[in-house]
Amino acid sequence: MYDFFSLQVALRRFHPARRWVRAPLHIGTEKALFFGHLMIQYAGGVVGHRRNARYLLDKGELVMTYPEGGNSTGKRFRDRDVLCDLQHFGSGWARLALEADVPVIPVGSSGFESAVPTLFRSTTLGRYWGMDNDLYPVSPQSFLTATMPTLAWTLPFPTRCALSFGEPLDIKSLVGDADPKTEEAIGSATAKVHSIIQAHIENARVLRKYDQETITSNECHPAPSERLTG
Repeated sequence: MYDFFSLQVALRRFHPARRWVRAPLHIGTEKALFFGHLMIQYAGGVVGHRRNARYLLDKGELVMTYPEGGNSTGKRFRDRDVLCDLQHFGSGWARLALEADVPVIPVGSSGFESAVPTLFRSTTLGRYWGMDNDLYPVSPQSFLTATMPTLAWTLPFPTRCALSFGEPLDIKSLVGDADPKTEEAIGSATAKVHSIIQAHIENARVLRKYDQETITSNECHPAPSERLTG
């Protein structure tokens, strides 16, 4: 959630056209206390349905997707800068990009998981609150909010965060000569983008260690694309 708000601010401040990004959210988010209303009404979120995402793309909007899905919110603190495995990494975004004939811009983030760190996951609390996969991410804030999921996110720890943006990717070029509509081609493209995003997460982790002047000079770290090809 915090990465979504930060991405909005980054695009509004630094994008030449001051773009907005729209995010299809998990169905039911609009009913969440406070945050649902905030994200739907004011932050650019929409109900997470494929039809809504395709409509926005056809209108020329920027659409943000979370390939990790609910796995990102329940990620343990020790796994905070590691993507989930390919088995749980969604591929619907690749099919949508092919259908709408739009590029994909990989973005890696670091630091946001430290705001509300997950100590462990509880199946008992997950079933009680009706969480995805019956797993409730228990954080230090949970003990202060009677384990209410939406209230825990209102007490983030102060932390430095960073975003790393990649170059636009053409999914058709990633699959090569294979038929882009086949599962094998989609799986191949998903695996390549998975590696690229992980490289950007590592890049964002490096960016967190430097001040704004050093980051602007672009001398503190190699670009992810250079590390992938070199």
